[in-house]
Amino acid sequence: TATVTVTATCPAGKVVIGGGFFVNAPGTSNEPPFITENRATSATVWSVTATKGSITRAFTVQATATCANA
Repeated sequence: TATVTVTATCPAGKVVIGGGFFVNAPGTSNEPPFITENRATSATVWSVTATKGSITRAFTVQATATCANA
């Protein structure tokens, strides 16, 4: 897939106050995927979208959310 979107969700009673991502593109010397979205998409969800650049191998993206009491 050329574009991948992943999310991280806060547990009940918490709200998202920040977030980030981790990209794993093993064995590639080409440029990594482009991160085109890295933001809160609701009060409890952090979303990350990565678009394939010149990578010829598979890559994975993981979203992380930093949560606080609501």
